[in-house]
Amino acid sequence: MSVASAGVTILRKIQEAIPERNDHTEDFVELTQSLSSKYPDLVLAWEQNVQEWEFDTTKPNPFEIKINDITQASICLQLAQADATAAAKSMQPPLHTEVTPSTLIDMGIELEDQQRRLVVDAERLGQHATDRQKAQLQQRLNLLTGRIEACVKIQTLFVPGVASLREVLQGKRDASHADRLHHPQDFPLLLPSSISRRVSCDKTLEEIEWKLREGQAHDALNELHQALRSKAYMLKFKDRFLQGQGANTRARNCLKSVEAKINASANKYRVAHRALVILGDFLGKVGWKNQLRHLAGDDIRSMLDGIEGARSEGRRRMSWIWLVFGYSESDTEDDAAGTGLQDAIHVEWCRTRARAYWWTEEVELLFEEQQRILRFLTWHADWWIAKANTCVVDDPVLTEGLVAYAERQASIRRSLKERFMHIWRDTQRFHQIAEGAGADDTTDTTQLAMSM
Repeated sequence: MSVASAGVTILRKIQEAIPERNDHTEDFVELTQSLSSKYPDLVLAWEQNVQEWEFDTTKPNPFEIKINDITQASICLQLAQADATAAAKSMQPPLHTEVTPSTLIDMGIELEDQQRRLVVDAERLGQHATDRQKAQLQQRLNLLTGRIEACVKIQTLFVPGVASLREVLQGKRDASHADRLHHPQDFPLLLPSSISRRVSCDKTLEEIEWKLREGQAHDALNELHQALRSKAYMLKFKDRFLQGQGANTRARNCLKSVEAKINASANKYRVAHRALVILGDFLGKVGWKNQLRHLAGDDIRSMLDGIEGARSEGRRRMSWIWLVFGYSESDTEDDAAGTGLQDAIHVEWCRTRARAYWWTEEVELLFEEQQRILRFLTWHADWWIAKANTCVVDDPVLTEGLVAYAERQASIRRSLKERFMHIWRDTQRFHQIAEGAGADDTTDTTQLAMSM
């Protein structure tokens, strides 16, 4: 930032920082009040932990997840390590030299995900797709076909009866959809959860899929959290700052893209949950339904949606998707302190607090920078005048030129100071109004910021 452009730059930053400070402070207060109404001691403990970490960074970092996340990637790593240990101890040759049971199931889940994406992309093209778009889709279909064929050949080594089951299922499909050509995105992959013990399947494969599906469900929930946060931010930004048909049309297109991600994550979770229900009954798994519940349409909402609704609807609660590790609405505070409240709520509260404090500090620093710039310009003008007074050379013409140059530079600094003071003439008033602005004064504050 050059000195000449500092006036406009500082003004633009103040116009942005003060509304952001008010918004983030309001979000932090609302979130804290909502959590404090049920868990006052827990929120106080969080506040103390953050302050201790800010004073001494060797303390536990409150912005980090305390409980290890269950992800599909972490499950894959554990299974790969288990495969390596089993291969080292086994005296029998493996069924396949390159593909282990965990690799096979992981490959099937990945192909299943590709099938879902292709179905969505094909529907999105519509009837007026270009030849290039159709060619790209066909290339993806061809690639998927090759991968499925390779997977099927390996699958028959681990589950020999799957070939006959697939022939039966495809015969029923052809009978009911005689007018429809078979597509790779509809091909039955027949993972252990889909087989449902209609043919003989090694229990180890079922156990492996259960673990991978658990990680897939947690991945889907994390993706859903990110998409819901993005949607909430975009809606807030659109309502506050965007005007005109063009800007709102572009915003709606962005929201459609985020909605597509939300739907994709929700479908991914539902597929994983359905497989977990089937495999859980076969394997006798218990307790997992307290964390990974059935996902209904009403459950897909942001964290703050539940909080805002609670102010007007006394019985409405935060969606369960923000709660994990066995937390339920009937848990006591002691339970929540141990394993109840999802770590994401703790981290989200810390981040909300940090954003509110960051914007508050930003406003203070911008006004301090204003005063320092004005003082600097005053000092710099006096410095040039002092240079002119101490300029001593033998040539009087050169002396006159140096004095004139110094006075010119001093005049430029004084002019910049006057110009900046004129540009910033309403910033203090804007700050004072924003300091006392409530929810009803948001529009007036925004209009004043735009008029400066």
